[in-house]
Amino acid sequence: MSGSACFFYHILNERSGSKVEQILPFLSEVGFPALVTFYLLYRIETKLEAVLQSLQSLPERMRNGE
Repeated sequence: MSGSACFFYHILNERSGSKVEQILPFLSEVGFPALVTFYLLYRIETKLEAVLQSLQSLPERMRNGE
């Protein structure tokens, strides 16, 4: 595994656990661009979850006058 792939492996492994072991064989065939793409998609997913939670709590917050 190259140095940059190893770096992303450790970052992803800290956040997603066993998902990395399932994705890694595929990434070794496709290469670094795919690895970066998956990493960025994962980061965007977590941000979207936060936005979704904010939107879901918005009506109640507006009723409470916050």
